Amino acid sequence: MRGGGDHCSSSRDKGESWNFVNACDVHDLGYDMMRFMRVGGDIRESIDELFYNEMKANCSRQGFIQKGVCYPAASMYLLAVQRRTSWDNAGGPT
Repeated sequence: MRGGGDHCSSSRDKGESWNFVNACDVHDLGYDMMRFMRVGGDIRESIDELFYNEMKANCSRQGFIQKGVCYPAASMYLLAVQRRTSWDNAGGPT
């Protein structure tokens, strides 16, 4: 396992309307554990769902205006993770 994590990899960990550091760290840990245990499939989907729920929880604590930016950002981060999963399943790099 990597240890320490890289938060949201090459994406921004936080902005003025969101802070996804914790969600990204938990997601990284989940993927590290998944690789360590050599499992995937439904577990990967569950980790991704937890990631999205953590981001939405962060958004729910933001102000009214910030929520209008935070929720779409959370959706974009989830989409990026799902695209990466599709890439991995197609034989792309892990």
